[in-house]
Amino acid sequence: MSHEGPRDPTSWTDVHFALFVLVYISTDQINEILQTSYSGASLGSWNLWLATSYTNAPRKQGDQYTDGTKPPIPKDWNSPFLGKSITDAVEFVEGLPDESTVDWHHFVIVGEDYLKSGIVNLCRIGDEELKGKEVDVLPCSVEHASLTLMGLEPHGWEEIRSNVEDGYSPI
Repeated sequence: MSHEGPRDPTSWTDVHFALFVLVYISTDQINEILQTSYSGASLGSWNLWLATSYTNAPRKQGDQYTDGTKPPIPKDWNSPFLGKSITDAVEFVEGLPDESTVDWHHFVIVGEDYLKSGIVNLCRIGDEELKGKEVDVLPCSVEHASLTLMGLEPHGWEEIRSNVEDGYSPI
């Protein structure tokens, strides 16, 4: 299955975004990330999905979309990506089934930056046209993660990248 370019060029991004937890944080912290991102998006939908298995990836059912991950998550939940890298997350995203509504190119990483400063990383697979395999990373506040990804338009990533490089704070 080819994931070159956006699935739907009119909307540029999909409804849900995989959330990969690469470092140990408590389930309370994960719940806080999910809730804060939901509240910051003000879209009334749970757009982040804790990446675990393709079988529980959000899908479209009729003309409705299933939700991403809603808190609270089980207290004994552990990330299958603990100790893994962005490369592992990319491989997972590249294998997403066509029937999922998880974006093929954009996802969120909870890694060392979160432990140091509460910042998550937005990741993009592909160039400005969402083609190719290059991976780019932008720092982002948890509060703005979903809204930023949902609001992306062609070349929007480059504008954000330019602002960050010019010394503006992360999103």
